[in-house]
Amino acid sequence: MIALWLLAGSAFAATVETMPSCAKVTAVAIDGETAVVTAKDGVCRFALEGGAPGSGPARLAGCVYEPREHGLLRRCPRLADEVLSAGGFPVTSAAAFGSALYAGTYGGGLRRMPSGERVPGVPGAVTALAVSARGLLIGTESGPYLMEAGRVRALRPSGPADGHVVKLVRGGDAVWAGHFDRGVSRYRDGRWRSWGKAEGLPTEWIDDLAWDGTRLWGATEKGVFWIEGEAVLRPADERLRTATSAVFIASGTVHLAQAGRILAWNQGTVTAIDSPEQHPQRLLVQDGVIWLAGLDGLWRFEDGKIERHGVIDERLPGDWVTALAAGPRGLIVGTYDAGLTVLGSTTSLKADAWVNLGALDGDGERLAVGEMAAGLSLWDGSVWSRLGAADGLPGDDVSAVLFDGPDLWVGTRTGLARVR
Repeated sequence: MIALWLLAGSAFAATVETMPSCAKVTAVAIDGETAVVTAKDGVCRFALEGGAPGSGPARLAGCVYEPREHGLLRRCPRLADEVLSAGGFPVTSAAAFGSALYAGTYGGGLRRMPSGERVPGVPGAVTALAVSARGLLIGTESGPYLMEAGRVRALRPSGPADGHVVKLVRGGDAVWAGHFDRGVSRYRDGRWRSWGKAEGLPTEWIDDLAWDGTRLWGATEKGVFWIEGEAVLRPADERLRTATSAVFIASGTVHLAQAGRILAWNQGTVTAIDSPEQHPQRLLVQDGVIWLAGLDGLWRFEDGKIERHGVIDERLPGDWVTALAAGPRGLIVGTYDAGLTVLGSTTSLKADAWVNLGALDGDGERLAVGEMAAGLSLWDGSVWSRLGAADGLPGDDVSAVLFDGPDLWVGTRTGLARVR
């Protein structure tokens, strides 16, 4: 979807290009020879090569079948209504394909009816079914599938692995996206590729990403990993295999934030610094100083000394620090519910901002801030402008931002977009 918008207080126009993942399908339909898949973050289309609509859904041998919470309701002429069990799972959808009847269930996958036998190869959460002459189109919370000639295969849209983006980073002539629970996606030369547990990730719940010049580093609740070339690798040091919340790379050293400590990895050698913060959020390293954002404030580490910034000493408007960025006037600090400020300034840069975790980026002149349920805020040095769902973004809960030359990548909880 392409939308046109105009920045408030400016004559600058741009387009918003959304990139749906179609991972969490809500509906499927057949439009001539095209499968139309509607997901929470957009619409994808797949050619079915002659797949004109076939038999109507949920009708077989004169009976009509309707989804119910406790099974599949069968209505037949001159017979009493009957609920058929689908393995004990609630039925979300039903379709008659060929001479067979199928029920999509939430938790039990696709079931042949009336036996309730599960069809292999289909994920557990089926949300919708549609019939074509080519095959049975299956919508699931793990993406769309097609069953043809008795075999099930996934339909892979050209998009990120999921719409809920938590981190965006530029590296290796590509843009990388970390997802809330679907791993990592890479956009390069107009094409997407994704990595998940099947490709070697310790978990698909990504907390943070960073690029070291040749590798992409990822922080997760099960430790860190890196992607080098196309391969996923993990460090041998057990300290790097425990929950890690943030990663930042400076001068060839990978800095990692964990509960109670900051680890520094350099060419395989790991050193540790004790930290008072038990709930680290984000890291930033500048001129040899380590800045750590956490639930208990902003921490400064330098030459073995630790200094805290927070509300009690009137250095910050709030203690829950969610985002950090280097700005031309100093360190920019984003908080959960107390706005955005430049450290050391007596006035707030944006007092009403609820800054999402890590959703802050600057390019030296402009500043982009992702806010909870309030869209994207843009600062040009003198004026704030806002961009939201009404302007073409996939959603108003902006969870990641990245300046990429003249473009701005915007991740939300419901989709990814590129503002051009």
